[in-house]
Amino acid sequence: MPTTLRPIRVAKARSTGFRPELEHLGDRVLPAVTWQVQSDYFGTRDSVSQPRSLRSLALSGDDQHAYTGYIQGSSSAAIREVSAGVNAALIGNEPTPFGANPPYTSGLEGRVATTGFARGLAADDRGYVYAINTSNTNSFAQGWSIYSANLGTVPGNVVSSNTTASTLNGIDIVAIGGSYYAYVGWRNGLIERWNVTNPTIPTLDTSWGAPATPGKVNLKTIDADAYLNNLAVDADGTVFVAGGLQSTTSYGDALIKIPAAGAAVGDLSGVTSANVSGGANGSGGFAAMDVALFGGKAYVTQYLAANSTIGVFNTADLSSDGIITPPGATLAGPSGLVSTYNSDAALDSGFSGIDISADGRIFLAEQLYSFVPSSGSYTPPGGVAMTGTRIYFDRVLVSSALGVAPLVTSVSSATFTVGTAGTFTITSSGVPTADLSATGALPAGVTFTDNGDGTATLTGTPAAGTGGTYPLTITAANGVALDGTQAFTLTVNEAPTITSATATTFTAGTLGTFTVTTGPAFPTAVTISRTGTLPAGVTFTDNGDGTATLTGTPAAGTGGTYPITFTAANGIAPDATQAFTLTVNEAPTITSAAATTFTAGTAGTFTVTTGAAFPTAVTISQTGTLSAGVTFTDNGDGTATLAGTPAAGTGGTYALSFTAANGVAPDATQAFTLTVNEAPTFTSASAATFLVGTGGTFTVTTGTAFPAGVTISRTGTLPPGVTFTDNGDGTATLAGTPAAGAGGTYALSFTAANGVAPDATQAFTLTVNEAPTITSGAPPAELTVSAPASFTVTTSAFPAATYSLASGELPAGLALDPTTGVVSGTPTTVGRYEGVIRATNASGTADQPFSIAVRGGPDQSSVGQFAVSGGPSGANTVVPLNPDGSANGSAFSPFGSTPARAAVADVTGDGVPDYVVGSGPGRVATVVVIDGATRVTVATYLPFGDAFAGGTFVALGDVDGDGRADIAVSADLTGGPRVVVLSGATGAPLASFLGIDDDNFRGGARVALGDLNRDGLADVVVAAGPGGGPRVAVFDGATIRPTLTPTRLVGDFFVYEPQLTDGVYVAVGDVDGDGAGDLVTTPGVGGSPRVLVVSGAQLLFGPAAAIADPLTNFFAADSSGRLGARVVAKDLDGDDFADLVVSVPGVASRSVIGFRGADLAAGTATVLRDYSADFDPLLTNVFVG
Repeated sequence: MPTTLRPIRVAKARSTGFRPELEHLGDRVLPAVTWQVQSDYFGTRDSVSQPRSLRSLALSGDDQHAYTGYIQGSSSAAIREVSAGVNAALIGNEPTPFGANPPYTSGLEGRVATTGFARGLAADDRGYVYAINTSNTNSFAQGWSIYSANLGTVPGNVVSSNTTASTLNGIDIVAIGGSYYAYVGWRNGLIERWNVTNPTIPTLDTSWGAPATPGKVNLKTIDADAYLNNLAVDADGTVFVAGGLQSTTSYGDALIKIPAAGAAVGDLSGVTSANVSGGANGSGGFAAMDVALFGGKAYVTQYLAANSTIGVFNTADLSSDGIITPPGATLAGPSGLVSTYNSDAALDSGFSGIDISADGRIFLAEQLYSFVPSSGSYTPPGGVAMTGTRIYFDRVLVSSALGVAPLVTSVSSATFTVGTAGTFTITSSGVPTADLSATGALPAGVTFTDNGDGTATLTGTPAAGTGGTYPLTITAANGVALDGTQAFTLTVNEAPTITSATATTFTAGTLGTFTVTTGPAFPTAVTISRTGTLPAGVTFTDNGDGTATLTGTPAAGTGGTYPITFTAANGIAPDATQAFTLTVNEAPTITSAAATTFTAGTAGTFTVTTGAAFPTAVTISQTGTLSAGVTFTDNGDGTATLAGTPAAGTGGTYALSFTAANGVAPDATQAFTLTVNEAPTFTSASAATFLVGTGGTFTVTTGTAFPAGVTISRTGTLPPGVTFTDNGDGTATLAGTPAAGAGGTYALSFTAANGVAPDATQAFTLTVNEAPTITSGAPPAELTVSAPASFTVTTSAFPAATYSLASGELPAGLALDPTTGVVSGTPTTVGRYEGVIRATNASGTADQPFSIAVRGGPDQSSVGQFAVSGGPSGANTVVPLNPDGSANGSAFSPFGSTPARAAVADVTGDGVPDYVVGSGPGRVATVVVIDGATRVTVATYLPFGDAFAGGTFVALGDVDGDGRADIAVSADLTGGPRVVVLSGATGAPLASFLGIDDDNFRGGARVALGDLNRDGLADVVVAAGPGGGPRVAVFDGATIRPTLTPTRLVGDFFVYEPQLTDGVYVAVGDVDGDGAGDLVTTPGVGGSPRVLVVSGAQLLFGPAAAIADPLTNFFAADSSGRLGARVVAKDLDGDDFADLVVSVPGVASRSVIGFRGADLAAGTATVLRDYSADFDPLLTNVFVG
């Protein structure tokens, strides 16, 4: 069994001159080796079934000890230590060669007893020995143990779980990446890899092996009959197996290579094998018993073979390098019988173990057998006579160091450079060190020296002219056939030189050529390149043969000198460089324009220029007449100047001729034209004035100019109605009638041009005067007291108009801004205000008449929210609603169980409609004001004192003109026709009077507030309650004051037939949108649900006629009903027409309905919304407000 730490072996081999990387010897003859017996014969005697023989061998990590393993009987073994030092003698305390059975005991020094057969051994550089413990019959568990260097055991025993009918046959150790691995092989072809970095706890390495069985590889994957005798592992983990692939006979003889860890290990796709004995794998009765690795070779021993040999194979491809034949062994036996290798296939014989030291010595474990007649005996020297059918002999052989044929290992070429010192080292391999020699001519200045250590040196400075290649043959010889040779090439490079002249001259417009040449160089492929600018028309070409060409016709304007650098290169430093000058001569040319233009009265200049000329000294002359004020000057630098201020009247063209010369023919001439222009000027005024509505004209004029074709253009906006026309004769016209609204100043700019710069420009102002005209709409017809108001009187006028009050007066609280025409302020007094606002400027005046009615504050008809109350089941509850029927907050009962009647308008002045609720019959007549924003009661009144409890009706409207709704209260049944009006702001009484002129009447009264006479104040409408005729009285709101007596606007009248005594409910709202409140009435209980709307404006001219021709008269529900109806005016849809909410008690549908006011004025009762679903249709006493 070989020692397996290949990295340790390789390091030792290199330090002593061995080169393991030289793996291939090809067909060379292996070097001869000599042998010595390192261990004496050891004889054992037993029956055929109890052989005792030397079976395995391994070297320690330092090569100083050899460990041998013995098979001893069928179930015991021993490991023996033998000195492995060079030329070392036998170790002491040798046992008697032929003694008692067994001859070795556990007490002897250097020995250890094991269990089973010691078929495999390995050792590492840490001092550990690894031993296979196996049985011949698999009657107990297989395993292996780890021992210290003195063969004392450590806790490192491994018992395998493999229970197949096979035995552990081989083991090897290798260090990979700092870890130690034990490769353990089974006879049936299974290989396991264990991590023994910690030798006390070996673990199966599952990162290696087949995917299905991590940590293991099975050779039976490639051959069902594969088996293993022993194995060795190289430094990279490549496994080499000595064994077989078939069993056509009892044993096989194959060397098998398994690639290092990776995919190839798992699927064995990279496995290769080589035949050992020369026959087919597995044939011939021989066995590949053990393998050791050294110097890129695998050394394989044979077993059960007469005249056994060692096969040598290249590890790279398992090709054969030949065989090594150790000496045979003979013993003189009884009657002169000579012992030989046993030819009995059933018995063991041959080389059972092999390892190779770092210095190249082969250690062999050899088993020898011979037959002895059963009646005879044999006594070896110093031994005990032995008899029996067989006598067994074992020994250890050690070879001399293996020689390695030399090879030249350095590269086969080198390059020197002429004139530069160079050196190159030739290296070789082989044992012993090779001598080096060279044949072939060397360049002058270079020598070859054998350094005597396996290297040689080429060194020296090649002489000038030695450039080229020198073929040599390098030979390495160390006495081991064959010599190593190498075909070697020494290249000597030589840089080029430039040999042509450093300057040449071309002439612009004339073809020229020049050749650049170089001297000899090696390599001969010389390239020539150029840096520096060439004149246009001239090119540089590398001819590719060590020359280059400058050629071409220099273009016009290229005269001068051109510094150029030529570089010749063949890859050998330094490149050759040459500073070169190309001179181009050139006659002058005139390059400036053939004409220029000056302007009279303006300084002008023109430079006559010439193109590049060489030599550069160019003179310029002029012929022809110049204009007055202009001169010609030769500047002496290849330019000349025309300069001056042409005098007035010199406009025109002047024919001249210029000549340029520098001594190079021909001179340059140029026909030249000087033009003198005169620009136009404006002669007309810079302003004019037109009048809106009146035709006007203005002529723009210019003075004389050259050229005479003058165009006049305009920029800037013209007033509507006015145009600008270029007359094409040096004049232009502004003409037209400015349109209304065009008054103002117009900034214009006139430009006169004749193509001569600068154009003449004139800033011009056109003024358009305009008398005022009113452009704004009519002032508002109505304003509201205390509501900020603003309107603007606008005019179209220039200059801007001022504003004044020509007649009449503005509403109190409003003022007119005389500059802007804005009328603004907050009306403080109700009334109608008429007058005229006048706009004035220097061109005239314009009047804006106005008629403005300042109305009072809010009333019930000015808001969309309303309240529903009353009825037997909910008489005490007030339900606040929005126009769409949704709840405007929660319902409330301000008087507990007492009925309530509510009205909705802005009393508090915060812009939010409030709820004013009067009590019904059953308690002292009470009126409360509930804030619409907070729903908190903010005021409580007893309008009739504390004696009356017959119920009340309430109405809301701005009677006193303070912008807040005031409260009108009338008594219900049992009360007289008295009406009390309270200030919404303070609660103070504004008036208390009899609305029906009958102090004895006790049917009560109904009240409504609204502006019928359009004076901005709510008027008071009173109607009689049940028992009275349908009598209505209308009082002027302006007289509802504490110090005044309420005055009727019109005499009392009957709205229905006089004999009807059901009472009348009233409301006021501008149904027809004429600005005057209209009277709305419905009958009380006992009457039909008829709604009558009478024009308030017509009513004041005569009630009878207005009632006879009402705005509308319709039934809100079934005309047969006799519970009457209640009504209130509201703005439900926000269209400024008062809409009506009518409640009809006791009907199954349409109990509370909203009607569109805009349609009522046209005679159509259109339902906006039916609110009936929200109330009990059979309620008999529903009020809306």
